Amino acid sequence: MARVIIEENKCTGCGQCVEICPVDVLRFAPSTGRAVAAYPEDCDGCRLCFDECPEACIIIDDSEKALGTKSIYDVLGMDDTWDAPDKN
Repeated sequence: MARVIIEENKCTGCGQCVEICPVDVLRFAPSTGRAVAAYPEDCDGCRLCFDECPEACIIIDDSEKALGTKSIYDVLGMDDTWDAPDKN
């Protein structure tokens, strides 16, 4: 399994990674207002948080994964350059 690591000194607390994580690995730390990997061992390596983070402060450690692991975009046959719909 992959493991997600957040470089907390770079995180601005925008919340995009917390919102997009499909397995709820990421949470806000009330003491800092920044994202933390609350359950890093549950990360499935989909890389959605990595792709979404505007501060590039997320590291996905997939060193234990088998070679040839695909991203969630590849599995779903999606282009990883799509634009999110407006929330307004």
